[in-house]
Amino acid sequence: IIAAEKLTAFKITRAKFQELGLNDYLQFANRRAVGAGQQAESKAKPPSPKTPQEKQLIADALRSNENLASITKLDDDRVNQFIEVMWKETVAAGAEIIVEADLNADYFYVVQDGSFDIFASQLEDG
Repeated sequence: IIAAEKLTAFKITRAKFQELGLNDYLQFANRRAVGAGQQAESKAKPPSPKTPQEKQLIADALRSNENLASITKLDDDRVNQFIEVMWKETVAAGAEIIVEADLNADYFYVVQDGSFDIFASQLEDG
């Protein structure tokens, strides 16, 4: 996934995602970007302050994520835990956000504005 233009996203590290107890349930068919290989240390930033509108954006994004909804109920407490630890980051156009087959997919993103392109290699049958 590459930023098609400058974008702003909220991020959470793999470690914090795991602390919230969701990683044990996530299994994406044919998804090679997320794995359990050797983990490099994720670089977390301090949580950034958020406006009420930003908090609502994150809450709506989490609750409308079909993969998360299929594994757990995101009650207000859990959603607020996500919101509390996320930080805002600006990503330059052309920056790689997630690399296919990277076993160290260390961040979960909620894009506030901007856009990204998804490039995937062709999967062979069999």
